[in-house]
Amino acid sequence: MLAHRDVLGLEPPLIKVQCKHTASTKGRPDIQGLLGTLGAKDEHGLFVTLGSYSSEAAALERERHNLRLLGGKEITDLTLTYYESLPATWRDKLPLKRIYVVDENIS
Repeated sequence: MLAHRDVLGLEPPLIKVQCKHTASTKGRPDIQGLLGTLGAKDEHGLFVTLGSYSSEAAALERERHNLRLLGGKEITDLTLTYYESLPATWRDKLPLKRIYVVDENIS
């Protein structure tokens, strides 16, 4: 999948996205596959998985300024943080309800 800042795809950077619908841990070889598709200096890679990443994959992300790894925990955190600002069509696809519980850590 490709993503651009503008509708015509003329403005850098070009973002190449690889998504994995799996809860398994993704390793360095999986990430290197995406990196192998990056050619130009203005190309960036985004690897998205419902699972997690190995320590070697995380190290590769730290080495590469044009790579971002997004795992299941981050997807959940982002969803909960920005849920209220999502368009209604997306909230209808993922209906959530806020529930309050007593905080046991209050002293």
